[in-house]
Amino acid sequence: MQFEVCESTGFYLRMGLMGPAGSGKTYTALRIATEFGCHKIGVIDTESKSARRYASSFTKPFLTLELDHFSPKDYITAIEVAQKAGIEFLVVDSLSHAWMGKGGILDMAEAAAKRSNGGNSFTAWREVTPEHNKLVDTLLRVPMHLLVTMRVKTEYVVEKNSKEKLVPRKVGLAPVQREGLDYELDVIGELTSEHELIVTKSRCPLLSGAVLHHPGAELAQQLKLWVSPPQVSDTAARFLKRLSTTRSPAELDMVRDDLAVEVRRGGKFAEGEQERLKVALKAARIQCGGAA
Repeated sequence: MQFEVCESTGFYLRMGLMGPAGSGKTYTALRIATEFGCHKIGVIDTESKSARRYASSFTKPFLTLELDHFSPKDYITAIEVAQKAGIEFLVVDSLSHAWMGKGGILDMAEAAAKRSNGGNSFTAWREVTPEHNKLVDTLLRVPMHLLVTMRVKTEYVVEKNSKEKLVPRKVGLAPVQREGLDYELDVIGELTSEHELIVTKSRCPLLSGAVLHHPGAELAQQLKLWVSPPQVSDTAARFLKRLSTTRSPAELDMVRDDLAVEVRRGGKFAEGEQERLKVALKAARIQCGGAA
């Protein structure tokens, strides 16, 4: 067990879209997936084959797997099928059914309570919570980009429009899923009935607090850039490879001296790479038992 230099080596996207009916969750998810640059896109469809209705709207084809029973095990099995099929970007439309759909967590908790003496709900939730946790863990660990959609509880508010007339407007409230799921995702966006995406959580600095109208290709490219590993020049790659196999302070001194020579002779480095190499040198020296 040891600490090491923290560097971005690329990672899989974990994104959530939520919104009321008609806000464009399925379409927006498919736009992001098809513009992301992956070759094989899959959709786990729980929304009565809604993804099929958009098949002709995109030039890039996608695969669908349609569920009609929504237990965590059903979702996990579908995710495993996606992995075996080589899916690179998976859309789960929607994850809400795992909570409130037929055979979902709420159904499981109700059945467990009926089986217990006196309908004990505490005992029921103790039984079904691990199943929900397994699903969340599977979603986070699956080796592919992931976008999940979630329904939201809705209500109508009355507001004045541009003509000063009072009109009803549908607004979304909490997502239909177990509380706390938002902590697990990298980016969460709320879609409005006007098809605006309000980014309410983002580990991607470029998207923090963003409000996007009809989000699509540009958003997909920003996300792709964020999750992709940084480009490394051939020069830096050569030194990083040497550092990875260096085991003694004397070898590190040779790497340091060779790097200094390369810098003086104008070797080609990408922006920031020289500083990254200096940090990597210090970390390697510490691991070899020397002073930084």
